[in-house]
Amino acid sequence: MRLALVVLAGALAAACTVQETRTVVPAARVDDACSAYGYVPGTEGYRICPSARRRHALVAAWRRATP
Repeated sequence: MRLALVVLAGALAAACTVQETRTVVPAARVDDACSAYGYVPGTEGYRICPSARRRHALVAAWRRATP
């Protein structure tokens, strides 16, 4: 009787285990900085992003150059 209870307890414990398999797909790597900043291609913000970045780079270079 004791052996039957042990086998039954083992079978119930094995039935309670769950095995889950997940497939993780990493996001596509974006090479342009505007997409990395969160701008969506095709939007106005994405369209003006390169010129804004150039202006910012020019202002930053000017500030470094002036004493």
